[in-house]
Amino acid sequence: MKVRTSDVKTKTCGLRALHNCDVEAPFWGLQPFPMQDLRLDKSFFSCCSGTGKQLVADNLYLCRLQQRLTKLEELLSAFKNHWGDGYDKFWQRKLQPMDMSKLYACASGERRSSGRMLVSAKAAPSYLWLVAAAAVWRFGLHVHFVSIMTKSHDGLIPAQRHDDTVVMVENHVSTVHPENVVDCETIINYCYNTETPLWLDFTGVVNKTNRKLNFRLREKLRKLQNRHPLTNFGRSGRDKLLEIV
Repeated sequence: MKVRTSDVKTKTCGLRALHNCDVEAPFWGLQPFPMQDLRLDKSFFSCCSGTGKQLVADNLYLCRLQQRLTKLEELLSAFKNHWGDGYDKFWQRKLQPMDMSKLYACASGERRSSGRMLVSAKAAPSYLWLVAAAAVWRFGLHVHFVSIMTKSHDGLIPAQRHDDTVVMVENHVSTVHPENVVDCETIINYCYNTETPLWLDFTGVVNKTNRKLNFRLREKLRKLQNRHPLTNFGRSGRDKLLEIV
């Protein structure tokens, strides 16, 4: 018996169906929540009953179904470490068509043209967690997710780069801080030089203005924090970001 590895098996493969951009559910093909107990919808994967294996004419075909599920579980575990429990409703949202199209482009090998910059006013889990989940599960991409919630951060860039790597950054620190600008520009330079698609979300403002400061200084800080996040970027970093998103 021969063993062959393929994402597309001889019968209609559920993994191929997941690439359909008309369906904007990040977890299509999985049974409903709770998120801590992800299970495959075996009727969706009737090609292999959710095993990722198919025996045809004495040939055993293997796909990456189980690997995708494992990577999705790892992503959800990282989310829980950052945000804790109680976000089931967050995961029930759909993706925006623009992001579905961009992820499809990434999975198809189109690199430089993909990516996106968002400015989200609400200080909550970034919508990019949903995009990351779809990237891993729906399109089989390698996701390097960075959640910047302090002034300094490790692991800004992937330790190992794959051809289908995408980088997603949830930035909760105001770019008034020079350290945060350096962190963001480090990621931007990496993605620019390696042609790695980048999604970057400037999410809310973490640092509240100290009420003990006098009114004039509080207003000055408020105006600084409310400026566009790219205001304090160097010209090179800003230009590179705008070119790749």
